[in-house]
Amino acid sequence: MSDEQKQPLPLLPYLCSPSAILGLVLIGELLSLVIMLADYSSGFSWVSLGIISMLVQWIILSCALVLCQLRPLLNRLSLFLSGCLAFSLCLAISAMILWLAPIVMSLPNDMEQWARSMSISAIFAGILLRYLYLQQQLSNQQQAELESRVQSLQSRIRPHFLFNSMNTIASLISFDAKAAEKAVEDLSELFRSSLQSPGLVDLSQELDLCRRYIDIEKIRLDKRLTMEWAIEDPIPQAQVPSLFIQPLLENAIGHGIQHLIEGGTVKLSIIQDNNILYIAVTNPISKVAQPDRTNGNNIALSNIRNRLQLYFGGKAQITAESDNNQFVVSITLPVVKNKNP
Repeated sequence: MSDEQKQPLPLLPYLCSPSAILGLVLIGELLSLVIMLADYSSGFSWVSLGIISMLVQWIILSCALVLCQLRPLLNRLSLFLSGCLAFSLCLAISAMILWLAPIVMSLPNDMEQWARSMSISAIFAGILLRYLYLQQQLSNQQQAELESRVQSLQSRIRPHFLFNSMNTIASLISFDAKAAEKAVEDLSELFRSSLQSPGLVDLSQELDLCRRYIDIEKIRLDKRLTMEWAIEDPIPQAQVPSLFIQPLLENAIGHGIQHLIEGGTVKLSIIQDNNILYIAVTNPISKVAQPDRTNGNNIALSNIRNRLQLYFGGKAQITAESDNNQFVVSITLPVVKNKNP
């Protein structure tokens, strides 16, 4: 996505989510209690607290609703204009509610009380809007750092089979043009995906890239490579990091199959159990320990582990172990479904 197509960063959080509304209600109740306790002249009264609480909640929730509806507009304006507009709207809503409340409740209009209440509303609105702005800027910064770190990690995914694939395609052109064309299309799709902005993609989309990658490697390795797909049918409806499984297969072939004269079988198994996705990649390894390949495995797995940590925190786990000349990478991660199917 180009810079021109990117959406502007939000200046305020989305205030109409359940968690945001709950937080605003709690803040409103605390403010009502503070206002009630600050008025020593009339003493504490549950009735008065109820009236103050009702007015405060009406003002806060009405402001939140209006700011939610105008959020796209506020994001497009400059910081100064959006701040002035948000503050003015909150004051206008406060003035209207505080003016109509005595009429609705059949209470006398007290201009001094109204002015005092408006002063409190102005101070509280300014403080709360400033807090929400700083909170959103912190969230924007964290999101930018997350995308930067993911982009950095993803850029380290080096499909080292590029030159081998190009040589294979060149050798195919003279006697199997269709196979060469298909290999070019698969290779182009793989690199197009590697250049996209990092993020979560459908598992089916990731598996399509994996199949394209295996098709390319089968041309090069021929009968030395056998691929076993042990995947639930239908494919689980889940989101995974882009270019997340393909490097595991690349690792299995590059550090396993490629160094075995007889070749072997790479197995990819994916199972969903409730809200957990289990992924395992198994490949044969040489009986002779080779430090350089072990180091390559560790680098690749460390990369994937870091990406999982950025997306899922402690909810995702990755383990690697060797058993009976088999190298097994096992991953568990929470099922995240696409919110915009």
